[in-house]
Formats: sequence, C-alpha cells, structure tokens
Amino acid sequence: MKYLDAYLRLTRAARFYRTSFLFQVSRALRLHNRSLFSLEDILFWGLTNPGIPEDTLDHYMSRESRTRLQARVNDSSASSDVDDKARFYSLCKKNSIEIPDTFGIIVGKNALFQAEACSDLPVISVGDLPIGGFVAKPAWGSKGKGLVFFEKSESVYRVGGKELDSEEVTTLLYGAALEDSLVLQRRITPHPMLSSITQSHAIQSVRIVTFLRDHATVDILFARFKYVCGGNDIDNFSDGDTGNLIANVDIGSGRIIKTFIKEPGVLGLLEVNTHPDTGKDLNIILPDWSELLALVRRAAQAFGRLRCLAWDIALTENGPVILEANQDWEIFPISPFHLPDGVSDLKEFIAKA
Repeated sequence: MKYLDAYLRLTRAARFYRTSFLFQVSRALRLHNRSLFSLEDILFWGLTNPGIPEDTLDHYMSRESRTRLQARVNDSSASSDVDDKARFYSLCKKNSIEIPDTFGIIVGKNALFQAEACSDLPVISVGDLPIGGFVAKPAWGSKGKGLVFFEKSESVYRVGGKELDSEEVTTLLYGAALEDSLVLQRRITPHPMLSSITQSHAIQSVRIVTFLRDHATVDILFARFKYVCGGNDIDNFSDGDTGNLIANVDIGSGRIIKTFIKEPGVLGLLEVNTHPDTGKDLNIILPDWSELLALVRRAAQAFGRLRCLAWDIALTENGPVILEANQDWEIFPISPFHLPDGVSDLKEFIAKA
C-alpha cells in the first residue's frame, strides 16, 4: 500500500506539473537522498515543480535535516529555556531582550510544571493588572493554541465581546490553564504599515532561524513573514490550514520577495501579490528591519546553549519585540536557506556544525 500510494501521488504530480512520471520520481529521490525530505513534504510544498532549479533545491532544509542539526548543536538540558515561556520571558528580561510587557503568571490548579519555580516572574491575579488589553499564554503552549485575549477597565473585564467580573475572568483563566500556567502580557499592536495592508489588529511576525557559529557570530539561515488573513487573531501558517500567507524575506534588506497561500486540493503553494481580503500590495520592505536583525542577534547570543533556534518577532508600532523562540520550528521550504560561510551544502553544514 505504501508504494502504491507513492505511485498514485507522483502520477498526480506528473499530470499537475505536465512532466513525466520518471521526472517526478527522480526529483523526489534527489530531495530525499540529499536533503532527507519525506514524500509528503515534497508534494505538499510543490518541490517537484520543474520550475524550481535543482541547485536551488539542494539548499532547501527538511524537517529531518533540522532535527539532526539541532541534535548536534543544541544542549538538551537547556530546552526549558525556550520551551517554558515563563522561564523564557524571565531570561529575556535578565538579558534586556525586548519582549511584550510581561506582568506575571497564573498557575493552573493542576499544573504539571510549577512555572514559578523556574522563572523570576511573580504569581499574580487579574486584580494586579493595570487597565488595558492583555493576552494570557500557556507557558508550555505552541502554535498560538490556548491564547486568551481580554481587556480590563475600571470595573469590568471584556472577553470575546462578553463582560465579566474579576471572579468570572479568573475562573475562565484557570479553566484555560488546566494543567499548565498562563503568562500574562500586555497585548501589543501591529505596525501601522502592516495593519493598513491586512486591515487587522492581529500581530504579524517574522520567523527568523539563527545559527550561533561561535560566541560572537550569528548566521541567519532564513527569514519568513506571515500575513494574517480572514479575520484570524493569530498569524500561524500551520501548513496553510489557517488561510494565512507565508512570505520569503530578503535577509539583507527586509524586502518581501514572494508571498504564498495554500489552496485546498492544489499541489504546492500559489504565489500571490495582493492581499486576498484587501487587495493591497504585499511586496513591501518590512519596517524596522535593521533593529529587528540587531535584536535577534543579541537574543541568539543570550541563549547560546541552544545554538539553532527559530525566533518569532512581532513588528509593532513601538518597534520589534520577540514573541517566542522555538526548537521545534516549522519548515517553510519556499526559498533556499542561507548556509554559513565555508560550507557548500546542508549535509556538510550538519556534519560540521
């Protein structure tokens, strides 16, 4: 059944791209043998498209390549430095790394991990918060799951259009925490340039992967930007399931090079030049790019025991701030990775890292 499924999927790809079946097989084998791509990812990202040169494909990174690289260079004993957001934000504060205003944590009644024991963030109640908008993030959450957005005024809290008192919103947050803890942060607002394009108040971020070559040299392997679409509150791409857009970014200038959307039933990604909701041009230079690069390089050095990390950096009206860092980061093979000087391909990079 496994080989039959592969045959049928490659046959469909041959028809879709108007190539021979043998071309599809040859391209898939090259991607697997040289870069450890799975057939599922090869077809999902449209890597058998004959329009992509083979020497370009050789600089794409697969999930397996990422896993092997990180196994070599990341200290597993330091994983909680980024996996536990309470600890992560605490370390960012210690190292003067720009993050959203962070007030403290609410510990779930059945929390498996006592976040207050491994961070300097205080345990607080919603009554301790100032007036304004906030987001509660699960300390061990990922991909934007479990976020609770709420506002506090003089006498009432608002969550999803409903008005709650302090006891009700506390009960809601404890229900969201369950076996986790929640980090309470000020809700940030997007840079005006971005909100004008998407007509959204949702935060839109850049995903940058860094490799710490030594204590002083930070290589940036790639930069991708995520545009929000369809009224989403978060910008996660999630293999296209959210309907958001993913864009390749030129590292030197911050210019958007190509933007893609995933359409159901279509192999690969479709390139788009205008926002599907607003019709605005997507080919922009991202704001505050030099400040963003300086920030991510400082952050990579501060978390030096984890030499290869993916950083999600929000572009806000007050400049770039780091939302989180990830070891288990999504692969977006929509353009080549930028290999450090002195290595010619991914296999050599992984072997020598």
